[in-house]
Amino acid sequence: MASNLTVNGESPLAPASAGLCWPERTIIFHKTAAWQNLKGAYISMLKKRLLPFILAILALWNIGFTCQADILPPYGEGQIGLMAVVLCDSLTVRQGRSASSNAVKTLQYGDKFIVGEVKDGWANCFLSDDVDAGPSGWVNADYIAIDPAWYRTNETTPVYAWNDTSAPKVALLSKDATLPILKDDGDWLVVSLRGASGWIHKNAADRRATGK
Repeated sequence: MASNLTVNGESPLAPASAGLCWPERTIIFHKTAAWQNLKGAYISMLKKRLLPFILAILALWNIGFTCQADILPPYGEGQIGLMAVVLCDSLTVRQGRSASSNAVKTLQYGDKFIVGEVKDGWANCFLSDDVDAGPSGWVNADYIAIDPAWYRTNETTPVYAWNDTSAPKVALLSKDATLPILKDDGDWLVVSLRGASGWIHKNAADRRATGK
């Protein structure tokens, strides 16, 4: 007597539409399920192994690579005044507070000296630790930075024309470059370049160092 049992509209004893009988289809199903389980286990193992590396990369990204720079604080007042640095290509030290006064010496960009006082836009400078015997004079205070904080790079760092990372790059600082900070402007620092200035974008470490 013929059986009326059907599975999904087919007799389990009759050939399937794909040409496979019921036991063969069952074996293929079990093989497919085993493959899916194996693939799932492999993916799970990869996730567990890769997760620490992914988290480490994300952590570095979020903190902005803390090794980018050191923010060095101002030196503070010494025995005879504050340290200053020349910001322009060259700066003439004069005997008096006038552009027509006799020249004492010419300083170059980055030269450091001590400022005793600032008067009428001129800074009284001492060019030697020996205040009494060493040379001294006056320089135009517009071309110096008095007791600035300093930006020292720990890796190659771009400097932008203005406070936008899509702005043109005006300089690319190499490792251990040290520049005076002229202004702290939120997420950006303005630093001195030779006779000019540029903008450096702060990372998370820079913001912690400056408190902004």
